[in-house]
Amino acid sequence: MSNLQLISILGTFMKVAIVAAILFFVLAVLFFFLFKIPQIYMIKTGKAQRKTIEQMRAINAETGRLNNAGTGMTGIFGSSSELVNVNTQPVENQGASETSVLMPETSVLSENSAPANAEQGMTNMLNNGADESKGKFVIVKKIMEIHTQEVIS
Repeated sequence: MSNLQLISILGTFMKVAIVAAILFFVLAVLFFFLFKIPQIYMIKTGKAQRKTIEQMRAINAETGRLNNAGTGMTGIFGSSSELVNVNTQPVENQGASETSVLMPETSVLSENSAPANAEQGMTNMLNNGADESKGKFVIVKKIMEIHTQEVIS
């Protein structure tokens, strides 16, 4: 291979690399705005919050809708004597039937149905002759090393 052929091949590679670099740069700029990277940067640095606060202050200066020395929408409430009850008429029955009791009333238990130790305030345990050892926990500590058959107890 001669030097002229090598220069020709390297020149072709250079042209392809320049076209690829331009293409990737255009894609980077496109993705930068498509994925809204400037807004993410503003949120991360706190500039978006400051911008929102400034916009709220500007709107308040124009409209006065925010708290403006007690005269805006979030102003100080008046006293309770200024409140007026608009609807003082009772609501009439508009064809709805009265509801009925769904369950029968509860009744007081009879004296003979109380447990024997109810006066002591204790609860009867229903044992039914079960073994006392059931329900007890025994902690057994065993260490087994991985990939061995040896058990250390």
